[in-house]
Amino acid sequence: DGAGFDTRYLKTSVTDLGVLFKTTDTNVYMTEPFKFNYQTRPELYAVLVKKSGAALPTGSFTATATMQVYYN
Repeated sequence: DGAGFDTRYLKTSVTDLGVLFKTTDTNVYMTEPFKFNYQTRPELYAVLVKKSGAALPTGSFTATATMQVYYN
């Protein structure tokens, strides 16, 4: 599921906190396909994103995702 404040980000157990996946130079949104060539596999990073103006609590959080890869 997408984060409540923006469905492009992965939902976490903390309201107003999401996870953005990205490569070195491209954001990888959950709502859009991401194409890549297996010979030049991208490095994927997870970046925490909070809703603008939100005050986040301290402590731990969880998030779960399943990545599906299709090939031709």
